[in-house]
Amino acid sequence: MVDTLERLGIARHFSVEIKNVLDETYRRWVERDEQIFMDVVTCALAFRLLRINGYEVSPDPLEEITNEGAFKDEYAALEVYNASQILYPKELASGEQILRSGDFLSRITSTDSNRLSKFIQKEVENALMVPISTGLERINAKRYIDHYDVDDTRILKTTYR
Repeated sequence: MVDTLERLGIARHFSVEIKNVLDETYRRWVERDEQIFMDVVTCALAFRLLRINGYEVSPDPLEEITNEGAFKDEYAALEVYNASQILYPKELASGEQILRSGDFLSRITSTDSNRLSKFIQKEVENALMVPISTGLERINAKRYIDHYDVDDTRILKTTYR
């Protein structure tokens, strides 16, 4: 929900609600709550959102979960790739496994492009072309809206088709 609001460029209208959600997510991150760390997508998304919004979080749990073979699908690889864009320079040396997600994304877009949904294919192409941390908010929002697929509806932590 927070990710979608931020990517659509309307997060400023929900700042209090987003702050509450991020505070709860941070509390669960610090407590090493199973709900966050049992899924690669949720862990990478939580890491990225917390880090972007000024929370001090360690990438160690993300590294642990990606060492267990994270890249089973394109959604996981995309979230890990986006999360890897905001690692600090001293963390890059220890996060080699995380950075391999870009290679995985490049491979699947070139070999499995027919299998990927139009939405995820555009997301992967945009992520590889313009890292999430370097784009301008309004341009990223326009891109996200342009190829937002109504068949992919995100409810809580899961994508339903």
